[in-house]
Amino acid sequence: MEHSHEGAGHSESEADLAVELARLLFDPRRARFFLAVVVETCGSEEGRRATSAHMAGFGAYLAARFARTVDDPAVLALMAQLRGMSLQNLVDPIGFEEGARQIAAAARQLGLQLPSNAL
Repeated sequence: MEHSHEGAGHSESEADLAVELARLLFDPRRARFFLAVVVETCGSEEGRRATSAHMAGFGAYLAARFARTVDDPAVLALMAQLRGMSLQNLVDPIGFEEGARQIAAAARQLGLQLPSNAL
């Protein structure tokens, strides 16, 4: 779990980033694994810290991609939306392409854009 978002690589456009995130978050196996880890770790302080660190790392990744700070309200809102979208996809699968469109739309609605010099 610790390195799952690190291997995703860096995209060249917002559309590419949306596809990258959709593949990461809308893969049913990954989503089920992450959900199982959250459920399993919620009973221990050490597990909660590890899960929190993973989520913070993902937040730092997103913030860096959008040239924002990790505490930026738009980044935090996007993270919350992505978690919800991932869970919803487990119940009602929409696939990577539609997921990427929804991710891109959510980022745009929050005013998040990749800086032209991000790569």
